[in-house]
Amino acid sequence: THLLKTKGRFLLLLVEMGTVHGQSFDRRFVSSVLYELNQLHLPRSLLLACERYFSFIMLENKEQLLRGSQNEIKNCFATLIQACVKEGLHSMNMDKLETFIRITNLFRQVQSIWPDLVRSYASGLLDLISSSSDKRIGDELTDLFDYILGYTRDVAVREELQKKRLQVLGVISSVAEEQLSPIVSEKASLRGKFLALEPERVFRKRKLSDA
Repeated sequence: THLLKTKGRFLLLLVEMGTVHGQSFDRRFVSSVLYELNQLHLPRSLLLACERYFSFIMLENKEQLLRGSQNEIKNCFATLIQACVKEGLHSMNMDKLETFIRITNLFRQVQSIWPDLVRSYASGLLDLISSSSDKRIGDELTDLFDYILGYTRDVAVREELQKKRLQVLGVISSVAEEQLSPIVSEKASLRGKFLALEPERVFRKRKLSDA
């Protein structure tokens, strides 16, 4: 296990070295490192690598790099979702909730490219909500689900997730209701921008109040 984690940290370092702002970018090299990292099934290293990659893309304004490496990144996301949801179903706490907040913030940037992953992740959040015995954590996870739902542009996926939410929680999401209504589309857009910061802000506020 120690050797595995050491290798994971080394691969993460290679991702960081390959995504330095202002330096030339070797997409094939970084993609190959992401592939190797994904094979290790180390969720925390995968999350850090994805955050680093997306941060680099946004700084360089090279969204096409995402599409050029989308197979590797998508596989990393799929592994990350599966591992974190499985771990969360086994035991959930505030530290693990912070991991889901970080994953959710990443999904805002890829929801239009991989609606199937959005469906998988949001369904995983609902599984966690339904199994949570901690109301506070359940409420936080519900906020994250609504955050994802509010940004989902794929109509079929959004409607499917609304039905699942209704089955699990018994109510429909007010965020999605607004976005489905053309009369309040501008309001929904502004609310969506606000929600981009809300989950982390709420989490930090509650965490500080518990200290």
